[in-house]
Amino acid sequence: MAGNDSAKQESVMDWVKNQLQRRHTGNGEYTGVLVCLLALFGLANAARKESSPYSTDERRSVLFWGGAALVSMLAAWGRHGFLYALIYHLPFVANFPQSE
Repeated sequence: MAGNDSAKQESVMDWVKNQLQRRHTGNGEYTGVLVCLLALFGLANAARKESSPYSTDERRSVLFWGGAALVSMLAAWGRHGFLYALIYHLPFVANFPQSE
């Protein structure tokens, strides 16, 4: 391979191809959809008052964490969401550095 540039190039391309195949397998692309569906199913069951599979404490816990997840998702929009405008007016929050 000392003077053969095409052999070097082919060897490098094979190595890059193998590296990319190991890193980007494509497994689990839609795993989040199943998790969200199960969370919505749990929230729907917690919202039932009669014949609920959860005890009162479990219902409160599920509804609390569902609300916390909703607030977190709204906060994830950052300065492009309406929640940021509400939080920004709290004391000392305006002093946080903003990323551009």
